[in-house]
Amino acid sequence: MEGIHIYMTFITIIAIIIFTYFYRRIMLSNNADEISPEIVILVKDAQDEIEGIVRDFYGRMTHSKELWVVDCHSDDQTKRVLEKVSLLFPGLRLIFLQDIPFEQCIQEVFRCKKSPAILIIDGSQLSHRHI
Repeated sequence: MEGIHIYMTFITIIAIIIFTYFYRRIMLSNNADEISPEIVILVKDAQDEIEGIVRDFYGRMTHSKELWVVDCHSDDQTKRVLEKVSLLFPGLRLIFLQDIPFEQCIQEVFRCKKSPAILIIDGSQLSHRHI
């Protein structure tokens, strides 16, 4: 009789370990999807490149994600181009920072965004082919 009791205890412990393993695996895989980084591109005077950057981003994505574009006090028509492009892509989020040097825009992004993961791209010197 004691042998059956030990056998049942052993089987119960194994079942609990297997259940815990699969439960944690499922929970971790569900949380991994939720922690995808928010993509933030910092631009300045990018009127000729910004539309191509946004179109390429959404053209390569298999599912719609938010893209944040931060205009760091452009002196050209970047703001107007971004506003026009934002009508075409509902996931596009815009931030216009005025009277802040480009170097301080990153700190402002961290202050505005409360996300567990942020990917910041300095798009000030890149063309849409590079992004």
